[in-house]
Amino acid sequence: MRLLSIVMIVLGATGCAQLAHDPSVPKVTVRNAAQKLMSVDCSGPVNDWGGCYSAAGKSCTGGYDVTDKQESPAGNQRMLDFQCK
Repeated sequence: MRLLSIVMIVLGATGCAQLAHDPSVPKVTVRNAAQKLMSVDCSGPVNDWGGCYSAAGKSCTGGYDVTDKQESPAGNQRMLDFQCK
């Protein structure tokens, strides 16, 4: 019973953390820390490429190089891969 309670608490906290992420703020993910490779997901109707570039700039104080840029034909899914200098 105690184990079940702990599992429920962990799952509940994980769910709350997912809901706490503001969808209007692009999410930056580290893909390879050693090579400083990252990606930012700017999908959705609220975000645009400007938000992607802004998030990349905040993640790399010394600047960055774009390594890949993907957008769905409908324009609602955007992904920017970049490498910090």
